[in-house]
Amino acid sequence: MILYLKETNKPYIMSIDVEYDRDKLLQVGAIIMQRIDNELYQTCRSFNVYLKHDTVSQFVQDYTNITNEFLYEYGVSFAEAHESWKDFVNGINVDDMLVLSHGIHQDSIILKENGFSIDEYEHWCTYNMSKWVMERDTHLTLSDLLKEFGIIPVGEHNAYADSLNTLLLFSVLLKLDSEEK
Repeated sequence: MILYLKETNKPYIMSIDVEYDRDKLLQVGAIIMQRIDNELYQTCRSFNVYLKHDTVSQFVQDYTNITNEFLYEYGVSFAEAHESWKDFVNGINVDDMLVLSHGIHQDSIILKENGFSIDEYEHWCTYNMSKWVMERDTHLTLSDLLKEFGIIPVGEHNAYADSLNTLLLFSVLLKLDSEEK
């Protein structure tokens, strides 16, 4: 995938999202885009990991479609997830990457509590950016915003799909913000 990201100054942009149940990390989804031209970025890495857990609440199963059976069959251990994460970010200087999330504060807390960290990277929250660019405090869910811009969200409440959706929203918000200047 190639995205036009106006006025960004980092060689890499990571979009990340998590799904969790009562502070237990269930899924981490992330996409890293690398600048290939002045304002063009191309997908260069992706990360989609489900973590093994004994039980997932019925509410979260209904909300995310992540079931106990799915995690038993496809989930990996925390050790495997952490090793995969290290490989995923390996070789990218902390100062060279901007991290995006639609709710970065909560995602950062959940990641940190589960042994992952994005705190060392500069980060932007597309939720807060939406408040600022759209000049409002309501109807700011990722899904609502994308639909407003004519973009059909891919796989809502799936961390990997929402990391992709966040990149799409970020691109639109950057464009809108640059037009207002």
